[in-house]
Amino acid sequence: MTQREPYDCPSNTQSGQRALDEIADEIADEITNRSIYSWEQSFASFLPGFSLFNMGSIGHQLLKTVYAWITLQQASFHYQSIQNQVWIQTLEKLLQELASSEDSNHTHSGKTNSNNKAQTWQQLLQVWSRLFDQTFTQAFRSTEALHIQAQFLNAALDYRLQQRQLAELILEIYDLPTRREIDEIHHSIYELRKAVKALKTR
Repeated sequence: MTQREPYDCPSNTQSGQRALDEIADEIADEITNRSIYSWEQSFASFLPGFSLFNMGSIGHQLLKTVYAWITLQQASFHYQSIQNQVWIQTLEKLLQELASSEDSNHTHSGKTNSNNKAQTWQQLLQVWSRLFDQTFTQAFRSTEALHIQAQFLNAALDYRLQQRQLAELILEIYDLPTRREIDEIHHSIYELRKAVKALKTR
């Protein structure tokens, strides 16, 4: 096994992606080189569709898919943390409003005015809904929240893309139609139906 030089910490996103691709390429090459003997002795007889030629490409794509999944989980955690803060802050505001409403309902003579007090669970739900909308709007309009939402959306789209590319690689090995090919067939059938319908209406 050859000794690799350690990678420096990347200073930006592009250099970090290049470093990740280089690491993935080297790991995939090592997996391929180390698996030749064991593959020929064991799994090759059971899975003839997989060859040593395409193991490297699958391993590389698998690493990219796993990395995209980890990135998605991290982005999801930050996004859910904002949602949790919204629920906590809404509950705090609700308790404060109920306490202040209770204090304001008592007059100096000791009598209680129940006009502004939530008497039913429907009224309590209305107060909760109003406070939640205010807190949610305030929280998700901040620059940090918008940045976290963008990261979460980009991570979800990238994971979906990597997952589809991995599935297409496996399908191509077994000569099965991929999602892209099926979509093209559906589009062709749709266009043919339109052409036939146009000819019938003439």
